[in-house]
Amino acid sequence: MGSFERRPIRDGLHQKPYAYMASMNLDELRALLRQRCDEAGSVRAWALKHGVSPVYVGHVLAGKRGAGKALLDALGLVRVIRYTEKK
Repeated sequence: MGSFERRPIRDGLHQKPYAYMASMNLDELRALLRQRCDEAGSVRAWALKHGVSPVYVGHVLAGKRGAGKALLDALGLVRVIRYTEKK
C-alpha cells in the first residue's frame, strides 16, 4: 500500500536522515478505511468506536466527501500537501 520515498524526517528538534515514509492516494486511503471497518465488523461499529458519524464514513468510502482530521486521526494518518518544480 502506498509508495515509499526517501527523504529526511523531522522528529521534534531532531532530524532523522533518509527515513522512509509511506504515502497513499485517495483510493488507497479508502481501501484502508474499508479494511478497518471490516475488521471492526461494520462501518457503524468502526465509526462509533472512533467518534465519527457512520454516514460520514460511508460518504468517504463512496468518494462523496474527503477525509477530515477526525477520520485521519482515527486511521493514524496525516494529510500532507506537496509541491514540486515544473519540468
